[in-house]
Amino acid sequence: TMDWVFEHTCFCAFHPGNRMDYAKAVSALLKPGGNFLAVFYMRPDHEEGPPFGVEENELFLLFGRDFECSGRQIAEPTFEGREGREELWLWRRKR
Repeated sequence: TMDWVFEHTCFCAFHPGNRMDYAKAVSALLKPGGNFLAVFYMRPDHEEGPPFGVEENELFLLFGRDFECSGRQIAEPTFEGREGREELWLWRRKR
C-alpha cells in the first residue's frame, strides 16, 4: 500500500455510475493514515460529459466513509476556462 495518491481531474472522466469503484480503488491503494491529494473539476459547464460534474456533497458521500477531508482550496494556477472550478482537496485515509 502507498502513503500518497495524487490525481488531477481524472475523477471527472469517470461516469458518475462508476465513481464508487474509483473511491474504493483509491482507498485500497492507501495505507491507513495515507493521503489522497486531488484536483477535482467542479461543476463543468456541460451536462453530458466527460468531464462529468461533481458537487461537494457527492465527494463527501463517495470518500467520507474511508477518508477525512483535511482541507480544500481553489487550485491556482488552473487551465483557462476553469478558473474557480478546479479545487484542490486533501483527504486522509481513516485508520
